[in-house]
Amino acid sequence: MYIFCYWGALFLEMKKNNIMLIGCGPHAQRIYLPLIEKHKKEFNLNLSVVVEVYKKREEISDYFFNKQIGPELYFVTIKNEAEFDLSIEDRIKLKEIIQKNNIKIIILSSDPLSHKAYLDFALEEGINVLTDKPITSRIKASTSIEQAKKILEDYHHLVKKYRNAEEKFPGIIVSCLSQRRYHPAINKIKSELERVHAITNCPVTSIVCQHSDGQWRMPDEIVNIDYHGYQKGIGKCSHSGYHFFDIMFWYTQISKEKTHDEIRCYANFVHPKDWISQINIEDHKKIFGDCYSSEKFSITTEEFVDKTKEFGEIDAHINVTLMKQKKKITNITFSLLHNGFSKRSWINPKNDLYKGNGRIRHETHIIHQGPFQALYYVSYQSDQIDNDILKGSGLIGGELHADVYIFRNSKALGIDLPEFEIIQFGKVNELGLQGYSRGHQEDARGSCFYEFMLAINGEIPKGKLKSSIESHEGSVALMSLAYLSAAKQHNNENPISKYQEGILD
Repeated sequence: MYIFCYWGALFLEMKKNNIMLIGCGPHAQRIYLPLIEKHKKEFNLNLSVVVEVYKKREEISDYFFNKQIGPELYFVTIKNEAEFDLSIEDRIKLKEIIQKNNIKIIILSSDPLSHKAYLDFALEEGINVLTDKPITSRIKASTSIEQAKKILEDYHHLVKKYRNAEEKFPGIIVSCLSQRRYHPAINKIKSELERVHAITNCPVTSIVCQHSDGQWRMPDEIVNIDYHGYQKGIGKCSHSGYHFFDIMFWYTQISKEKTHDEIRCYANFVHPKDWISQINIEDHKKIFGDCYSSEKFSITTEEFVDKTKEFGEIDAHINVTLMKQKKKITNITFSLLHNGFSKRSWINPKNDLYKGNGRIRHETHIIHQGPFQALYYVSYQSDQIDNDILKGSGLIGGELHADVYIFRNSKALGIDLPEFEIIQFGKVNELGLQGYSRGHQEDARGSCFYEFMLAINGEIPKGKLKSSIESHEGSVALMSLAYLSAAKQHNNENPISKYQEGILD
């Protein structure tokens, strides 16, 4: 009996899906830790190890002490001015920790600049990975032509390494948490595009994508805050911008015959030196009057420009053309903003820089399919998200707002569907919420996480994953092209960037 109990307990331990969480900042605390807790019984999940950078050792240790959760903690060392890489000592120690804890899953929620090093390491060790977006990024990508090109080169390197790892570790899974691929409104749009394409053979012909997250930061914060910061030569495109490169490209992939063989891009970035000309230091002083300390705006506008001349983009305005045989198939316009409508009205930043510092989402996709169809996705908030209370409704301005408008040329299409249709996904979500939820975006993240765990357990084939790493080439190419165009402009070169036959120029 005792022998049976021992071997039974050992078997259960071996069956555990032990997780190493790399990066435990506000995003991971808000998304991944609740998801692990929610699904721990169904998938036998166990948060065994948390990895963070050494400078956060006190913050992370206190966090888990207060939460009364006891994963093993390990802190890596980094060089702030260099491209992130794991030291030999850290690699050896992490390998020991993985073996000791029988780690089967890595959730990668660290700075995008560290993704390549961790993905490389995980693939060498044969560990399944669910990574945050973007797949990777590079320091100084917005000002260095070489670094901008390396974003796509890194992706090709990782996919090749993933293919090799599949031979050594059959069944290994690497997926990206691009949650909009799992959003019901986005999937509705994709299915409507596919429906009309099946009837007409017409591809997506035009897209306008606008996203603003209203992250208003004071001039000293632009210089000093590194969380979603600009100091390392990247910004909006590497923060939330990747979502939109991903989904706009995903929309276009409804046609196999009329797909592109070349992509051209022109990007116009707003860097801190441009941003400060819109609202300068003296303007900030007038706006906030006597409520700021003498140190808050001690820097002059000229000093600010000098300190930030190699910083990354605050806003990104990008024009992309998908071409086939030198003919234009699809034009895409991106307007990706950090410096958009915000509800911040205070001088000193709040502790929660992720969602609690006045951040507001305004998002629009306008997709035309020739003369046959136009689809709009709109999601507009009027107040910042509260971590404890779900505010507002699924109607416009509410936290859950997400509408799809469909305009159809039903007679030309020969279909018995309304000429105009409104679907209020946020309103449906509002009525159907059960337990803790932050609405449709975080429910979509949960769907991605759940699908990944189903694949880990062998309950669905990994070929069914919506966001497996090898499905992201076009999305990564758009991000790399945008940075390359901006870097060319920064270096006084022709700002048009091109991608053809796997090569960036």
